[in-house]
Amino acid sequence: MEQLAMRAISKTDLQAAVQKSRNYRRTGVLLVVVCAFVFYGLLGLLVNKALALEADYAEPWCAARGGVSGEVLADRTRVDCLLPGYAVEVDFARKWAEGMGQALHYARMTGRQPGVVLILEKPSDVRFAERLMADAFYHNLPLTVWITGVAPAYDLDGKNNKNGGGPP
Repeated sequence: MEQLAMRAISKTDLQAAVQKSRNYRRTGVLLVVVCAFVFYGLLGLLVNKALALEADYAEPWCAARGGVSGEVLADRTRVDCLLPGYAVEVDFARKWAEGMGQALHYARMTGRQPGVVLILEKPSDVRFAERLMADAFYHNLPLTVWITGVAPAYDLDGKNNKNGGGPP
């Protein structure tokens, strides 16, 4: 069995080791801070990309119907599309409830009927459109729903609804 050699550690060696340890600690903290900034920066880019994609659908959809996009209302909220008879909110399907609430608010502020354009990103998003329409029907809301997006055409009401497709 090997014997461990023991040697005396000088005060300078000990101070150097402590300083080295502090440097490693500082480096570790700096690395964590840099990683956090990178992570939150990338997260911010993804969120901004989703917002940009929503506008990519809203503006052409509205323009194709002769509407006004991004109108600021008296309470400083911004309606996605004002059509002659509708105040329309455009949202991704997973935000169906938020879209319904915003459309109802915009309708009250403008004196127009509420409308929601749901953007379906995949075929399974149809469940969100069904929830939106079921809640509007249950509460007897005069809500008009339009469907757009990349999901293939589907049949929500048994009448072969083919409003799907990309923008507009």
